[in-house]
Amino acid sequence: MRFILYICIALGNLSSLVGANSYTENCDKDFYKLSIICSGRNDDYGGNFLNRLEYFLRSVDRLTIPVEIILVEWNPIQNQLKLSDIIKIWNERLNYKNPIVVIEVSKENHDKFCSYYNQGDTRYTFHEYAAKNVGFRHAKGKYIIQTNPDNFYCRKTLDHIEEIVCTEMDDIIIGEPVRTDINNVTYYQCLIDLTSSKELENCLKRLDGNCARIQGGHRTGYGDFMLFKREKVLKAKGFPEFPYGIHHFEQPFIDAFFRTNPKSQIKRLDGFTVYHFDHSRWGGGGINTSSDPHFLSQSQGKHPSLGCPNPAPINDENWGLVNLNLKKTVIKST
Repeated sequence: MRFILYICIALGNLSSLVGANSYTENCDKDFYKLSIICSGRNDDYGGNFLNRLEYFLRSVDRLTIPVEIILVEWNPIQNQLKLSDIIKIWNERLNYKNPIVVIEVSKENHDKFCSYYNQGDTRYTFHEYAAKNVGFRHAKGKYIIQTNPDNFYCRKTLDHIEEIVCTEMDDIIIGEPVRTDINNVTYYQCLIDLTSSKELENCLKRLDGNCARIQGGHRTGYGDFMLFKREKVLKAKGFPEFPYGIHHFEQPFIDAFFRTNPKSQIKRLDGFTVYHFDHSRWGGGGINTSSDPHFLSQSQGKHPSLGCPNPAPINDENWGLVNLNLKKTVIKST
């Protein structure tokens, strides 16, 4: 495995440091129709995380419009392979069609983020929504989907996404329902070791068929899917940044979006549902599972005291860690 990794790196997958404010270089240009943004790290949150991630990446990679997939790797676990290196190996085994951009928020930059808000003593070592803000500030797509890497995008959903981003649209699009839960990823064939594009296609088609037969779902899982125009979210300054919390950031995001874009609205549309692999939620936010059991139980249950405060903080011009140097790795087809 290590030998393969060194070969992948030697083949020249692009890595670079993203300097402070460098995101502005192309902020007025749309290089892609769509940027898909999520966050994660190799901590096996929920169990079998890498299997879920591979299903997510391979499903959205079926889009035929110009698209970039941005994964913000927040505070990588020491002595574990980074997601950027793992995805390089997967790409070498079976190429992705679209570029995957991995932006790393190092432990040092995580600490700087928490200290910036005078919350350096937070128990959380992973910040999903702040990570998505990083993606917003570096995205090059006209439209953005913010989502999570444990979701599967079926063919029907992809077709609806392609159709709507080829129009002019100023609203927030969510599915009706937003998210439908499916079996644990271990129920399905593992994609990680596949080397045949035909076999991969067949696996994805089988799951497409399974999803088509499932009814119902969640109407409020906005963190799993929202589609909107990039210029609108930049104006709204993304999700509130508050290192003491990890839950309940979606509604403040929507409130800020509408406050700064008063002509926009939420549209619940059939055909935009994403399919979420069931998994454990113990240890969300990267908290140590040997910590205070009462705190862990509250965190797992999304207790309001562990979420975004009300009223929500308003981000300043440095939101999305734009004042920090972040490592960017672009993984492309070889």
